[in-house]
Amino acid sequence: GGGGGGGGGGAEERGLCLWGRSDGVVSSVCQSVVSADLGRDQCAAFIRHVLLPKCEALERPASRVLVGAVTHAAKQRPHLVGAHLLAPLLSRPVDKVNSAHCERATRLIK
Repeated sequence: GGGGGGGGGGAEERGLCLWGRSDGVVSSVCQSVVSADLGRDQCAAFIRHVLLPKCEALERPASRVLVGAVTHAAKQRPHLVGAHLLAPLLSRPVDKVNSAHCERATRLIK
């Protein structure tokens, strides 16, 4: 599908390109990008525009590679993962939540 409106800039546009990539590519980028050195806003944008769409798109349990990427982000920036990944996953309408989403949320909470 086509992208949407503009306005955002850098991280959002890159995120739209990344979330459709393989879990391996997303994990590699996550490992090198999500750190204490990256600014809070940039980290939040990566989580919101890359990891969240990957998790929302799950129809079966996440791959070990994606689990590793999300776990890395949660260890590096737990508050941001809670606010920009966990909360949105748990706030979805009931008919949009499947067992893969529940499993991902449960692992993050643990």
